[in-house]
Formats: sequence, structure tokens, C-alpha cells
Amino acid sequence: MNSFLAKVRRYSNAHWLDAPPHIRFCPLNFLGYQPLRYIFEHLKYSLRYRWKTANPSISSKVQKDGIATINSFLPCSVFSELQMSALSIIEREKSRDGQLVSFSDDIATRVVLDSPYLQSCRGLTDLDAWFIWDNIKRDDLISFAEDIYRSNYLGSRQFKVELEMISVQPDGSDHFDHNTMWHVDRHFNCVKMFLFLNDHSKVNGTYEYTPLPNYSLLSRIWYEYCLSCRTYLRYLRFFNVQKSVSYALRKPRVTDHEIGLLNIYPNPIEEPSNTLVISNNISFHRRGIIQPGNTRFQINLDFYNCHRNIFMTFVKYSFSFLDFLRRQYKNTTLQACLSLGMKNNQSVQLASGCRMFSLINEYDSRFNSMVLSGNDFAGVEFKLFSEAAKQSSLIFDIGANFGSFTFGSLPLPPSVEAFCFEPNVKLNKSIRKTISTNKPLTQNVSVYDYAVSDFCGSTTFYVNSNWSGSSSLESKFINAHSGQIAYDVQTLTLDQWHVNYGIDVRNKAITIKIDVEGHDLSALFGARQILEKCSHYLIIIELDYKQFESSRHPKVEFLKELFIQSDLKYIISSDSFSAIPSFDVLLHALCKRSPRHLDLVLASKFFATPIHKCFNQ
Repeated sequence: MNSFLAKVRRYSNAHWLDAPPHIRFCPLNFLGYQPLRYIFEHLKYSLRYRWKTANPSISSKVQKDGIATINSFLPCSVFSELQMSALSIIEREKSRDGQLVSFSDDIATRVVLDSPYLQSCRGLTDLDAWFIWDNIKRDDLISFAEDIYRSNYLGSRQFKVELEMISVQPDGSDHFDHNTMWHVDRHFNCVKMFLFLNDHSKVNGTYEYTPLPNYSLLSRIWYEYCLSCRTYLRYLRFFNVQKSVSYALRKPRVTDHEIGLLNIYPNPIEEPSNTLVISNNISFHRRGIIQPGNTRFQINLDFYNCHRNIFMTFVKYSFSFLDFLRRQYKNTTLQACLSLGMKNNQSVQLASGCRMFSLINEYDSRFNSMVLSGNDFAGVEFKLFSEAAKQSSLIFDIGANFGSFTFGSLPLPPSVEAFCFEPNVKLNKSIRKTISTNKPLTQNVSVYDYAVSDFCGSTTFYVNSNWSGSSSLESKFINAHSGQIAYDVQTLTLDQWHVNYGIDVRNKAITIKIDVEGHDLSALFGARQILEKCSHYLIIIELDYKQFESSRHPKVEFLKELFIQSDLKYIISSDSFSAIPSFDVLLHALCKRSPRHLDLVLASKFFATPIHKCFNQ
């Protein structure tokens, strides 16, 4: 309950203009501000009378009565699997940390699935959550909501999916709370949909709704005024938002007199499972009382955040514009510094004590962001590489860029050798400058100008002169970038390189980091012999779904074999991480993450300590 109240408080502070009256505390309530808000929204909606509905049968029923139902909404096979997935998530979240639980007590559990969770590492590997999302986030549902709002911008905004299970034991009793009391959610048209996952009737507290035509406009305006005044009087009683909301949630929002005035009466929506209920929650509704020994199981779709408030939209874009001006100022300041003599001597001091240099004459956004921030290496993958490097005998930094991973891991034990591979001429010179300037700290670091691949020879290298981290051997990857230049570079496999230079990898622990912008699988495929000869390995490789266009390609097959034989398997994305149970789950995560990339970590048990140390921080 405390977390719920905290969310209410944050909402009332951030959305004070469109917050409902029972969580909005303003002295203007006594002057009729809430009725004015209601009238304004009512008129704004009426002015859209020419809106052409895409679903006239459903839309007309919702506009007339405020509610509509669709039976047998999903195919039977899909619905059965969706039921099992929803039940699995509810049981899973009850038994662990409850990260997704928005509300929980002795009878009820609500679990929220939203876009930020699904794009996190844990969410990308949650096949049950994605199955529900893919079958619920449908164009026809968005179209229903757009018709009710009479607005066509909902497709670009995210709605919330909530799994709800309320189960009353045979010897227990239901709770009387704010959901079992008559209330309205907003003073404007607000869409909420429910997919019944079991049969709903009066005995298991089905949804009860009062049709829109039951009350007059004047009676609703009077209710809005009375509720807003009661809300502020409660606030004056406590002078505390959290206490006021907590008290209000235990008290009826509609008095007995107002129930008669508004002609509110129970209209239970008794429907079988696999029924979709489309409700305009501007009208009065509540949850029925669940009898002992019964369960209410459903999925709630919340479109409230899709409401566009003119004032809040203006504030949002104003702050976006100010942030744009701030970033432009920082970039302009740095460019001015470069023009005053810093052009050929840019450097940044790393936490390891190493000063890293850039000899790029042009303006490079990647290095400049490091200069402005002091250092830019706080990600999970960097911490993992740094910890693993100290436990390795050999380190391979493929696609080293400025060498931030290697130089940020210094000092290394004397027995450890680090090899950086960077075919970009200017970046290669920058790494050499860093090595020569920071000796003896960098005495066991060496750099090579080969482009690591799965063949030996030469090929075209495409360089993005605006962002050095986006250069690639893959032309399809770089074509979208501006400032492109190209030249030929020498390619070599890691297997051939270690033979040519006499590097002994037998019975040694090695760390390999591969970040070569779309050519990563090829670079890994060229290290097959090294991985067979070494005793232990830790691999950090950047992957995107475009590299898996053919699941039967030898490179993909090799990665699958390596995945199976690895003891530890994780993905890293946006500073979050998650264990990967199978290769199919990895492919699923890459597909859902597309077009953005993920970092895959494969390792032997030997590297369990640095992995657990890094991931448990």
C-alpha cells in the first residue's frame, strides 16, 4: 500500500492539471475549478463530433452506454496459452522479489507489464510476458480507444498492461476498499479494457458499471464540485498528501445522497472467459464483492496516459527544447576549445590513472563526450571486462576504438598481456600515443591495425567521421551515417594472428571483447581454434538481430554450439543484465530488441567470481 501511495503522490505532483479530484489538493477547488475542468473536457470532446470511427458498431455502443463487450475475443488456442502465461507470471512474482507487482495483499496481486520492463534484459527473456504483450497490444484495441477519445495519436503512446488476480479463500472474506466503492477514474473520457481470464459473475465480484445516460450533466457537475471540496478539506485536516490519500481511499467517494442524485445502480457485467470489456471510465463503476472460495482473474488495459493535456504537452516540449539548447551549448563549447589549440592533443584522465589520448583532427562526438564527463566507462560490460582482465592471462580487445576498455582496466598484473585491434588509422595512432605516454603502466599492452574477421586478406573499411564508434566492415551498417569515408584495410583471423605472432594460448584463461559494429559474429568465427585451445574463456560480444538473418549459417551454428558449452550466459543492455536459459531465448531477445543491440556474455566457470561480483553490485 505504501508504494501505491507513493505513486499517487508522484502522479498528483507531476500531473496536477489532469489528476482526478480525489488526489488533487488545490484551494481553487472551492471556487469551482474542478467543474470547470469537467466542462472544458466535455466541450472539447463535443467539438470532435465529425470524427470518423473505424469501428462504428463498438464505438457507437460505447458512446451511447459507456461500455461494450466482445465475446470470444482471442482464438481458443491463443487464449489458453495466454491464461497459462498470466498465471505463471502471477505465481512467479509472488514467490520472488516482486519487481513487477504494483499492488499485493492477502487476497489480491496486480502485476504491471509495460514497455520499459519488456525492453530491459529481464523483460527481453520473459517469454510469458512477451506472449501476453504481443497478443494484447493490437492495432484493433488501439483503434477502439482512439474512437472513444476521438483522437488518432494513441498508436505512438504506450498503454499499461496489468494482470490482476483476486482470490478469496473459503474461510476468508473480501476487502471493502476504493475499488469496491462507486467512483469515477477521471473527469474526461478515459478508456480501460478488461480481458476476462475466467468466467465473471456476481459471486466472483464482476465489474459493475452505471451507463452514461443515467445522470444529467448538471448532477455530474455538482458531484465534481462536492468531491473536489471534500478532497481539499481532508487535506486541510492532515496537511499531508500521503495521509490524505490513505484516508480518502478508505472512504466512499460518492455519498448516499449523490448515489440517488446520479441514479447510480449496480449493472453487473456477467460474461464468460475470453470476453473483452471496453469501458469509458468517466462514468461510475466498481468491483463487485467476491464470495468466499471464488477467484477473479483478468487483464486490465489502461489507456489513461494516452490523454493529451494541452498545458502538459507544452511543458514537455519546452523542457525538450531547453535540453536541446543545453546539448548544443556543450558541443559548441568543446568545438571552440578544439579550435584554440587542443585539436591534436585531446586527452581524458581515466580512473585507472591512465591518460587516454585522441589524435582525431575532426570533431568526434564519442571522445568529446568523454572529455566533457571526465570519463564515460561506468557500464556493466566495462566493469565486467575490468574484473575479468585481472583474472586472465591474455586479453583481446577487438574493436578497441580509443582503448577505453583496456586502458580503463589498468594496472594489469605483470603476467597478463593485452592486445588491442583497431583498423581505424587515427584511432590506432591514438592508442599508440596512449601506450607510449603512460609507460610503464601500459608496458603489457600492444596494438595492431588489423581488422579481425573470419578470413585473411583485405576489404573495405567504412568510417563514420562524426562518431568513431560506428565504423564498420559492413557497408549496410554504415550507410545510414553521415560523414562516411572508406579505405582498404588488412583482415586477419584471430586464429591466424596468434600463429603468425607466436602467441601461446594453450591452457590459458582468456578474455575476448568484440565490438565491431555488425561484423561481430565473423570476428568470433575466426577465433574457433583459440577457443578450443584455451582452458577458460570469457567473451563479451555485441550482437544485433541483423546478424542472424539465416539461423542455419555456419557462424550462427558455431555461436549456438559455443552457447551450449558455456557455463555462464548473460545478456547486458542499458546497464541491466539477465541470465539466458537457452539459445532460442537469446534469439527472441535480439528480435524484440531490434534494431538496437545487446551484449552477450559467455564464460567458463573459472570466471564466475568476476561475473557475480559485477552483476551483484
